Amino acid sequence: MITIVALQYHEPYYEATRQCIAATQLPVVWVDRQGWGNFSKAMNEGVRQATTRYIWFTTDITFEPDTPYRLLEALQSFSLAAVHPHHNSDHISHRRPPEGGGVVYTPDNGPSQLVRPVPFIEWTAPLVNAEWMHQFPLDENHWYWYMDLLWSHAVRAHGGRLGVDLLTGVDHVYRRNKVEHQITRKRYRHRQVRDRIEKRLLEERFGPDWRKILWCVE
Repeated sequence: MITIVALQYHEPYYEATRQCIAATQLPVVWVDRQGWGNFSKAMNEGVRQATTRYIWFTTDITFEPDTPYRLLEALQSFSLAAVHPHHNSDHISHRRPPEGGGVVYTPDNGPSQLVRPVPFIEWTAPLVNAEWMHQFPLDENHWYWYMDLLWSHAVRAHGGRLGVDLLTGVDHVYRRNKVEHQITRKRYRHRQVRDRIEKRLLEERFGPDWRKILWCVE
């Protein structure tokens, strides 16, 4: 029912992610960008190879073996196009709030997961209904950033709902805060160049207010 599309990292720390993936006992499609290349293209290739109804995209994260199953339960319970686990994100919407805080989906019945509605989901570790990926693949003009905003914008425009599971989390370290490995340094040098290119593409497409349009309430 779930395939993991796992973006491989070439740094030694990724071995911890491999062990977490193996513990789920789910089928895996391994995708590669040679450590620094086009993130969106690699993920789209994984979608083409996956054959299940649901896809869990993973990056350099660590997690408990039942994480994808818990995410699926939340996605199905709240009829979502995609759900993301909470983590120590740049974006407040993807962090777990203090006990009892935040607005959540409240179905009439079903399990008691708390799922926060969000205008976009990050691509750190989203579980996605594959139908939405076939209809809206990631924009390969965006190598590192903003592809998640564009995908979420398209899905919402077609009636899809997105959420963050506030009871299911993953661990993720922003490597830009700890750039040690040679491949990591190369990736972040290239990201700085691509960032200028990709912001220009968004301005050409949506105008100067592209942040307000894509981030919405963020």
